[in-house]
Amino acid sequence: MRAALYRVADRLLSLYWFLLRPRTVGARCILLCARHLLLIRQTYGHQLWTLPGGGLARGETLEAAVRREVKEEVGITLGAVRYLGHFVSTQTYNVDTVHVFSAATPSQACTIAPGEIAEARWFALEALPRVSEKTRQALRLWQQNNTGAAAPIVRGESRLI
Repeated sequence: MRAALYRVADRLLSLYWFLLRPRTVGARCILLCARHLLLIRQTYGHQLWTLPGGGLARGETLEAAVRREVKEEVGITLGAVRYLGHFVSTQTYNVDTVHVFSAATPSQACTIAPGEIAEARWFALEALPRVSEKTRQALRLWQQNNTGAAAPIVRGESRLI
């Protein structure tokens, strides 16, 4: 039932974005544990793998937003986070400024938010599945900030390297 509500809300939001093209701001987190990356699939929208994250609440800082979203979606309390940069996407009709953070966690244990998150899975950096365009852009930022580190290879329409 909850997943159905998320799907209906997503469609209404997409229509609103298509008609009005609002500016939105969000934060995503590249969460790493032992050379593995946590990716999620939402119950609504596209079914591609993506990073945990979401929009900012009124008056919320970027860091507070990424911490809240990761806790809500996958049940992980972040320690130190690193800001990697931002990019602008119009993929979903809105003008979305996406701020990207990275963080490490000592454990791969996570608990998904029922209704919102269909699946969460840790992937080896060398064997990532097909991911969303926003996730590809976020991973490019991560790669630029980690020159010399082994780069993840992204399957799908494009590769990072």
